[in-house]
Amino acid sequence: MTFGLIAIAELGDKTQLSAITLAAKYESPYFVFIGAILALGLISLIGVLIGTKLCEICKSHYRLNQFV
Repeated sequence: MTFGLIAIAELGDKTQLSAITLAAKYESPYFVFIGAILALGLISLIGVLIGTKLCEICKSHYRLNQFV
């Protein structure tokens, strides 16, 4: 259910349109799929690392340890 709702909500976003365009232009859907998966994984990893670092900074700077 959750997957379906997210898929409908994200239908037609810039990433999906870019993947469709690249797959049509280069006629290589497998490479486009692999590239899109790697890009999503990398950007998610960067977000997690930045979020972790920001949490550490906020905890030490604002003494939020009692809340987390």
